[in-house]
Amino acid sequence: MKIELHLHSLGGSPCAKADADEIVKVYKKEGYDVLVLTNHISTTSYGYYPKETDEEKAEYFLSLYHKLKAAAEKENITVLLGAEVRVKDPEDYFSEYLLYGITEDFIKRNPPLCTFTQRELFKLADENGFLMVQSHPFRKGVKVGYYAYLHGAEVYNGHKSHEEHNEVSKAFAKSFSLIETSGTDYHEQAHYPDGGIVTDKKVKTNEDLLAVLRSGNYKLIEDGKVLI
Repeated sequence: MKIELHLHSLGGSPCAKADADEIVKVYKKEGYDVLVLTNHISTTSYGYYPKETDEEKAEYFLSLYHKLKAAAEKENITVLLGAEVRVKDPEDYFSEYLLYGITEDFIKRNPPLCTFTQRELFKLADENGFLMVQSHPFRKGVKVGYYAYLHGAEVYNGHKSHEEHNEVSKAFAKSFSLIETSGTDYHEQAHYPDGGIVTDKKVKTNEDLLAVLRSGNYKLIEDGKVLI
């Protein structure tokens, strides 16, 4: 199965420009079976949402997931719920973390996750059995997370408008025995899907995805190629 691990949809943030139907069309063409929607949870994205209360913002965040899921079902593509959280940092550094395995109830019953520090977010994810992976840890302007409060690191990020330093990310992950992931960081239709993972295991649920990522039974997709 071909799985995208880093994807954004229209309405989730000012930088996301592809709607659900466009996303499905692009990913269907490239042969993806599973899409993990990792829309932003940050003070910026929450301020962008056309809602007021935290509860309404959580519902809006989930509505984007349901919209993509409904569009993808028509093409037999599975959509799973994830998130990319920009944490609170006392020194105002920029760092974001991909969450895998999260549930709708988790989003609804917790305060906005962007109010947590890295340590607090990791503790919350760990207690709930989710995985927390730092996205593009060596992008310019990004603060590399403390390895003890990470399950993994994104060692390939396909966002071509940034200097991602993917090789440095890979060395970082290997140094601390972190789970290695790859993602396109898809934002718009013109952005060619070139990241993710391939596995021979069936993935239909978040539980399936977590089991695959923890087992290491997958190959990374980098620049559109499956690594041997």
